[in-house]
Amino acid sequence: MESANRMKPAELSPYIVSSLIEADVTEEDLVGFVEAVKPYGFPSLAVDLPYIDLLNRLLAGTETRTTTVSSYPLGGMTTEVKIRQVEYARDHGAYDIDVSMNYLAIKSGDFESAAEEVRRVVAAAGPLKIVMIPQVAILTNEEKARTCEALLKAGCSTIKTASGFGWKTEVEDVVLIKRLFGDDIEIEVSGGVRTTNDATALLAAGAARLHTSKPFQVMGVDAEPTYRKKEPA
Repeated sequence: MESANRMKPAELSPYIVSSLIEADVTEEDLVGFVEAVKPYGFPSLAVDLPYIDLLNRLLAGTETRTTTVSSYPLGGMTTEVKIRQVEYARDHGAYDIDVSMNYLAIKSGDFESAAEEVRRVVAAAGPLKIVMIPQVAILTNEEKARTCEALLKAGCSTIKTASGFGWKTEVEDVVLIKRLFGDDIEIEVSGGVRTTNDATALLAAGAARLHTSKPFQVMGVDAEPTYRKKEPA
């Protein structure tokens, strides 16, 4: 991995999944966002469920795929609701969906219930790729290991470390999971990816993807595009 101060936007962009997920995002905002990021060829862009169809249209003819989310960001939904959201994403042509896990079960030590939910979600997905979110920042190291074991047992081999709403992923989290599970689990990092240094350190630790709402800042782009008419308060 090259040192942070020599990594160019083109070298980082293949690893970045950028998103526009806020309570007040308009269709016009999303159009501007896609136009701003298109030149960088990110592997995927993430939006809330209602914007899947629009994003698919905006990305037509590109190699960038559509990512969406379920039970996001806190995970406080029943398995049945998560399944319906997964089915919606599947039927509307998303490539993958980031699903928040059952943290209540995990923190209660009920990893079998957590695994059973993942099994049901994976079964409903069809060709849709499932990426589960274990929120590593609120888990002990033992819970991280047991959660990853439960995921593999349930048929999911890709995680997104956090929803990115208030929780920061540390490099040590990636190092731990890679040490315990190697290539059996693909790690997509979210939460606190804000600079080129952050990105470089996480990739060197073994991350496969970096989720960030600040892609231009992460890539070190000098003139950051403005694509929202009204910034969030």
